Amino acid sequence: MGLRSDDMVIGPEQLHLLRGVFDAAWDECGWEYDGSPAETEIGRLRLANAVLSARHSVSDAASIKAVALRRMAMWRHESRFAL
Repeated sequence: MGLRSDDMVIGPEQLHLLRGVFDAAWDECGWEYDGSPAETEIGRLRLANAVLSARHSVSDAASIKAVALRRMAMWRHESRFAL
C-alpha cells in the first residue's frame, strides 16, 4: 500500500526513498526554520512539497535532495524581498 494523492501514487519503496531524502535535506536546512513551532512546520511543509515536486524531474536520491534544497533556497531568497 502506498501514498495516493490525485493522480500521484507513491509505492512503498519510493516512499521510503523520499522519506530518507526529506530527512537528509531537513538535516541541512532545518536550522533555518527553528524560530518557533509554526515556523518549523512551515519549513517542513515547504520541504515536503519541494521533495515531492523534485521527484517528477529526477529519480535518484541525491538529485531529488539537490533539487529540493535549491527550491528551499529560492523560497528563502524570495521571502527576503516580499513586502
